[in-house]
Amino acid sequence: MAIFAILAAVAAVATAVVSFVLRPKAKRQQPDEFAELTSPTSGEGRHIPVIMGRAKSQAPNVLAYMDKNTTVGEVNA
Repeated sequence: MAIFAILAAVAAVATAVVSFVLRPKAKRQQPDEFAELTSPTSGEGRHIPVIMGRAKSQAPNVLAYMDKNTTVGEVNA
């Protein structure tokens, strides 16, 4: 009778260890600095917006985005 109790305790501990190792991992939270970045992305099946005139698109669907810097130039006309 005592051997069955020992085997049951070993099986319970082994099951607890296996369930601890195989549990889903928590996703890491992104730092607040990354929340402000809104770089354009490309996604299959997303609509491509057609903008007439001046407008600001919050989620453009583009294939390439090379430079995030802004250059200001003056023209003497």
